[in-house]
Amino acid sequence: MGETTYTGAAFGNTAFTVQTKTVENVPALGHRWSSPVYVWSENCSLVTATREITKSPTDTAAGAAAFVSRAFQNEAFEKQRTEEIEIPALKKLAAMKLPAMLKRIESEAFMNLASEAVIIPDGCVEIGSKAFADSPNLIYVWIPKSVTDISEDAFEGCPQAGFDYENRD
Repeated sequence: MGETTYTGAAFGNTAFTVQTKTVENVPALGHRWSSPVYVWSENCSLVTATREITKSPTDTAAGAAAFVSRAFQNEAFEKQRTEEIEIPALKKLAAMKLPAMLKRIESEAFMNLASEAVIIPDGCVEIGSKAFADSPNLIYVWIPKSVTDISEDAFEGCPQAGFDYENRD
């Protein structure tokens, strides 16, 4: 379970103090992902973490993923990695295999998707703005090498998503 903390407004009269109350009211998501490793930009205006697929799941076999930070420019810091976590076999996930003839995924095409996995077909070249945004259940996305244009916000609001890029350099 998660929690929400409510904080009262400050009073003009010093006889009163600001009060807070914490309520455990946010339902657990049921996922087993580890905590992310955060990477700050050089000017500290942006932080990122990536989930690296270390073993691709198949229809019948589980895969694995880990959070991996990008290499730091400052030599005092090393690339960080958390423990590997299992990705269930695709047949055990609510997986969506997109049609082979799909060449472009339009903006907002799959927003609020309930699926846990998405397989993008070879031949698709573009993933539009917010195409899969706000899909908190999404944990695995297979992206073929043919995809050369992915909008920066295509997977915004997908905190569990791990991306499996076919033969990427």
